[in-house]
Amino acid sequence: MARKSGKNKGYTYTKTESGTIRCRAYRDMPDGTRKQVSGTGKTEEAARKKLEQNYSKKLKNNEKSKKQTKLYTLESWFTKWLYEIKKPKFDSEESDTTGWYTRLSRKFLPIIGKKQIKTLKISDIQQVVNNMLENNDDPKYIKEVVCLLSTFLSYAHTEGYMPKLDFSKVDKPKCRKKKKVIYSESENAILSNYFSSDDFSIKYLPIKVMYDIGLRPEEVGGLNVRRY
Repeated sequence: MARKSGKNKGYTYTKTESGTIRCRAYRDMPDGTRKQVSGTGKTEEAARKKLEQNYSKKLKNNEKSKKQTKLYTLESWFTKWLYEIKKPKFDSEESDTTGWYTRLSRKFLPIIGKKQIKTLKISDIQQVVNNMLENNDDPKYIKEVVCLLSTFLSYAHTEGYMPKLDFSKVDKPKCRKKKKVIYSESENAILSNYFSSDDFSIKYLPIKVMYDIGLRPEEVGGLNVRRY
């Protein structure tokens, strides 16, 4: 016998043949209809929780289905990601960031921009890399393009618009290692003598700091030199 009362807030409880409790209630569906949802458990509370879990799952599945029916090309998704998702997060002092992303996009949009992201494969990404190799693009630049592709396509996967791509399978060129600059003994003597001479100017202090403690040029460039 089903039990229902005003205190149950619309829930109906019945005991099954196996001894568990089945909870039923009507819920609004995404398509505008109102249908009955159920859940079972050892107690009324457990059955009610299961019902709500089943209802939430239906809503999530419907949302996922909607996303799967919406088709984006690589170009349309990149535009959405860049201007609706990424650009609002750009700092006002980094106004050139959008331009930087756009410059990188010139390497892959002409090649695979019209492909639907739902059907993209690693071979498509490899096609972009191979094209850049044929054009003798710098290996570091190629890696930046692949990194950009990985970033906004991973976001598309997270949102449910496409399957996940394993970018570790992309065959990328190795970046050339920079040759280390090692001062000779005579060059060290010249620098040391100059830095300790009366002609030394404070404007050369960053160079001295870089020389003394091995800072990289970009780190030295960020120092603020003040004269007291």
